[in-house]
Amino acid sequence: MTRNPDIQVRRVASLPADTDLTDTECNLPRGSKTVIIHFEQETYSLLMENADMFRSYIDTCYKEHPELFPDGMKNGYYLHGFTAPSVKQDGLRLRRIKLIDGGDVFNICPSFVMPYMTGLTDEVEKALFLRKFEVPYWALTYVFGHDDMYWERIENSIGRNSITGTTVGDGTNIPVNLVADEKKSRLNGDEINIAVTVGNECILGAAVCTERTADALEEGYGVFKEEAGNINPDYIPETVTTDGSDALRNAWKSLFSNITLVLCFLHSVLNIKKHCRRMEGVFTTIMEKVWYVYHADTKASFSQRVRRLKEWAVKTFSSGTVLKKILALCEKADEFKKAYDYPGAPRTTNMIDRVMNRQDRYLYNIQYYHGNFISAELNVRAWAILYNFYPYSPRACPIGKDWICAAERLNGFRYSDNWLENLLIASSMNGYRQ
Repeated sequence: MTRNPDIQVRRVASLPADTDLTDTECNLPRGSKTVIIHFEQETYSLLMENADMFRSYIDTCYKEHPELFPDGMKNGYYLHGFTAPSVKQDGLRLRRIKLIDGGDVFNICPSFVMPYMTGLTDEVEKALFLRKFEVPYWALTYVFGHDDMYWERIENSIGRNSITGTTVGDGTNIPVNLVADEKKSRLNGDEINIAVTVGNECILGAAVCTERTADALEEGYGVFKEEAGNINPDYIPETVTTDGSDALRNAWKSLFSNITLVLCFLHSVLNIKKHCRRMEGVFTTIMEKVWYVYHADTKASFSQRVRRLKEWAVKTFSSGTVLKKILALCEKADEFKKAYDYPGAPRTTNMIDRVMNRQDRYLYNIQYYHGNFISAELNVRAWAILYNFYPYSPRACPIGKDWICAAERLNGFRYSDNWLENLLIASSMNGYRQ
């Protein structure tokens, strides 16, 4: 078993233009027909009552951020009435628009209210922010009210969005140099693997696999391929840096036949370090020589330093495990050198290791997953999206930079200064474009 065939989280993200399927048949979430844009709560009622002002505001938003709207907007639209008054939010209504091309109807939802009217953003964002630090649901209930299931549903509902589409505003901005790895976890005591894809410090894909075979991982990482293809059908990554697992590398080669697989240098260094740590007087020398190889500026220089390292190791160690590990690193030189052909390609998996360190703490604090496959998948995806949009610590932000989160760092802009509103707007149409 690789994945549950009945899972509702999996979606057909990319379809041919002539495919005639309904949203239900495509397995797209209902929210894909909801456009979320920024509205000031104080002026929302005024805009709702005046059709001309509302249309002018929509036109301005579309001009500034067309990625938040369906592709058919370019051919025109007209206002199409209102939704029924919300029972949850004191009669709040949404305006609807109907596209001239195709006749699809979309709800226009303000960013100050949560999807499906589950709450106001201002009332939810502080509690949801505390989930960054694994504050349990019962503690949120104690401080902010509602009940434990309310906060769990609020958090997991974010996982229904496309991770790539929500994180990357412009489809042409999807990173082409990636890092991939799997995070081990447990579901009801059974081992599962979370297939994670990272680029430019953002999580771009996360999916649960019950096995660590090439076929299972191909399906898991295929979620990223589907979601990336939805916002940019021409997207083809150049490189992916991995730890050397055959199953992982075969999965990526199957998904993207022309991708270059870069081998992580750090894993070979750690393998050497593990076996020579207690060799007093030699350990420091070995580490200095190994990292001296890594810091070569050119491919030719790298090859030369590898040869010198090999000669030194053979001369210094006549036999033993340390010699074997150093020679094993030298034999992988061709795999390491591939990164020099792509200046932006990570040469180690440090980028994804930083993500997984946070993920490891999170999984430990929630004591892993108990329930069904769908809830685990939703939570994995929700955590990934929240990770991209959670605000940085003010002291962690580089000097002279005004980024508030990893997603803004990737895109170069933010939709709102409020981190949760920024996320909600970015998740317009659940992050799907096609």
